[in-house]
Amino acid sequence: MTKLLPRRAFVKTGSLASAAVFASSAPRVHAGENNLLRIGMVGCSGRGRGAVLNAFEADPNCKLVAVGDVLPDRTQKTVELFNKVKPDRVDIKPDHVFVGLDCCKNVAQACDVVFSVEIPAFRPWTLKAAVEAGKHIFAEKPAAVDALGVKVAQAACDEAKKKKLNLVSGLCWRYDPELQEIMKRIHDGLIGDVVTVRECLLTQHGFKRPVAQGDTAMQREIRAWYNLRWLSGDFIVEQTVHAIDKGLWALGDKFQPLSAFGVGGRMSRTAQPDRGDIYDSMGVGYNMAEGRTMNTFCRQQQNCWYEYDGYVVGTKGYTNTVGKTVVMCDLNGKVLFEQKRLRLKSSYVEEQRALFTAIRSGGAMYINNGDYMCRATMAAILCRQAVYSGNLLTWEEAMQTGGIDLSKLNLNSEPPIQPDEKGRFKIPVPGLGEVWHTVVR
Repeated sequence: MTKLLPRRAFVKTGSLASAAVFASSAPRVHAGENNLLRIGMVGCSGRGRGAVLNAFEADPNCKLVAVGDVLPDRTQKTVELFNKVKPDRVDIKPDHVFVGLDCCKNVAQACDVVFSVEIPAFRPWTLKAAVEAGKHIFAEKPAAVDALGVKVAQAACDEAKKKKLNLVSGLCWRYDPELQEIMKRIHDGLIGDVVTVRECLLTQHGFKRPVAQGDTAMQREIRAWYNLRWLSGDFIVEQTVHAIDKGLWALGDKFQPLSAFGVGGRMSRTAQPDRGDIYDSMGVGYNMAEGRTMNTFCRQQQNCWYEYDGYVVGTKGYTNTVGKTVVMCDLNGKVLFEQKRLRLKSSYVEEQRALFTAIRSGGAMYINNGDYMCRATMAAILCRQAVYSGNLLTWEEAMQTGGIDLSKLNLNSEPPIQPDEKGRFKIPVPGLGEVWHTVVR
């Protein structure tokens, strides 16, 4: 299998080479006094708070000791909420509440385990700061929103391996016990060699949030992050990455997409500036090695058919993967295995249990999900760029599409992408490039 980013390719990126240089601080692989593990939370979102609560359930002796966010009200709300619902699991001193685009550096210095649960665009630099500080990591998905960010994230993951820092990804299907059983049967050859995979994520719109009084221009866009490409990566990167990773997993993690093509657009996400500059529907075909294919269909619209399942076809049979009932059949339709999804264990809790068990093992167990986390993220970026451009795009071409170095920005910086005087963002249109494009219904 081709490595996501060959070392020589990384070094050739000039200024990016500095991202491969990390401090030599030793990792804290053992818990501190009283066997306590201290959590530092970067990004005070609902999912981030949920991840910490999952950690509390998974490990009885961890505490939240530091929080950081780019929005002061988010940090305040998070501290107040945890002090109310889990006062015995929180010990956040006033000087351990940090605000700013670089808050990750302070959080990393104040804890044993960094929870990278911030807006996706900033995740690569949180990963880098956590590894520099020698801390273990839980990283929500995706790893980044553009090719530059993936390179920074991959470098951090590689350095974490050298330091034996545990890193668990929020691509939570990997920790779903029932799906693990299905994947084991696929990989053991029950339906033969996998030749094609189809992944669907057909759901409803993401959220939008109002601005707050006193926000800088940067903070205003950060509140609307889901609807802006430079912050979320579009919904195919932010959300559909789960499905894409599931497809790559079904293929045994042996294949990296060679190229991709696709179609998509904004059929219902038309309001500007509320709905930003991202799409609401995409259909993508991946070309894989040895003639294999993977197809991804994703849509965010109201009052439509919703679907979140995967379908795998092999040389001897076929199966779905995460429906209410999973049925594995041979090519004549004979049932080979059937599983009703009971969801007796939460994948969100199991991923935390795996992380904290590995940390407490003192090196006897080691986890680093960085490779598949970055591979799935880059695969999502590849199909986004293919859809935006209207071209067949290779993996190598997508890796050269660049990105925004957010480590150079602060709360008073002008946002990298801004609307015009009418509040419109430029929209990528296949064959035309980025244009002031609106739809009137």
